[in-house]
Amino acid sequence: MHELKHLSQSELLSQTKVAIQNERKATAQILLCFREIESRLLYAEVGFSSLHEMAVKYFGYSEGAAHRRISTMRLIKDVPTVAVAIEAGDLSLSVASTVQNFLRAEARQNKKVYSLNEKNELVNSMKHKSKAECERDLRKISPLLIRPEKERPICDEFTQITFQANKKLLENLHQLKGRLAHRTGSDSSYAKLFMVMSEMVLAQIDRTPNPGLHKNSVARPAKETVISPSHGIVDKTISQNELKSSILSQTSFARQTSPERLLSGATATRSFSRAVQRMVWKRSGGQCEFVAEGDVGAGRRRCASKWQLEFDHLKPFARGGESIAENARLLCRVHNQFVAKDWSLL
Repeated sequence: MHELKHLSQSELLSQTKVAIQNERKATAQILLCFREIESRLLYAEVGFSSLHEMAVKYFGYSEGAAHRRISTMRLIKDVPTVAVAIEAGDLSLSVASTVQNFLRAEARQNKKVYSLNEKNELVNSMKHKSKAECERDLRKISPLLIRPEKERPICDEFTQITFQANKKLLENLHQLKGRLAHRTGSDSSYAKLFMVMSEMVLAQIDRTPNPGLHKNSVARPAKETVISPSHGIVDKTISQNELKSSILSQTSFARQTSPERLLSGATATRSFSRAVQRMVWKRSGGQCEFVAEGDVGAGRRRCASKWQLEFDHLKPFARGGESIAENARLLCRVHNQFVAKDWSLL
């Protein structure tokens, strides 16, 4: 630091320029490293549910910096020349990630998929432009494209969440404000409304994984247990034929099964019984149970994901694994796919 004070103006500018060039080269190399980490599912191996989580918690990037690098890395998969443009200073991370977000939004909202040539042309048209200029040009292509949702921490207690609601959602929110006025009280803000709705939904989800039978319980139609798209367990009514088949298989299984295994919740099918699911859910705390082995530099880290949880056999059912609590675990979808990949290699 003290050496810089003794540099002439031209020397200082020259050194700064060299440092910026080295930074761009390092950035391009980091993007390639991220691409390789993602292709190997290395983030899953060390206990993270996503590359973004690894970039923030392991590599120390901010949320925004991690998002820009990962979005740009995924653009490079389709348009490899992006890496060269970033290293040369022709394209910034902000612009590259904005282009990638635009392409994803076009595919998701407008069902429009760009060809490789169209992507190359779009990237080339954004060279040497600022993020504001890039966004302006993209709005000309798709004026009605919805901007991506954003979370911006304001302080330890509050986070600003920004998203755009379509006409139907806005109508629903207005109706809910009226119908839930007895719960929101004098506070008619959207923040209060979402707080009340989230508490109601979570209370319902929490009741579902641990359904208890009370003295006055009424008989209900036959049901089977499945995992919902979000974390949690839901019931689905099954047909009488399915019920008869299930009873026959369980009866046959019971004839050749000890009472101890029946009490443990064992079943003759791939599906886990309700009793087993309740035990595993309670044991896991509703969180992915994958733990990294600790031999790849990240230590024994347990995955913190509570999103898209699925019940999995420790020893696969196809290899003789039983559907009992001792052979069950709760995994997020990423780690369920990761361990399945390992078993497929054996």
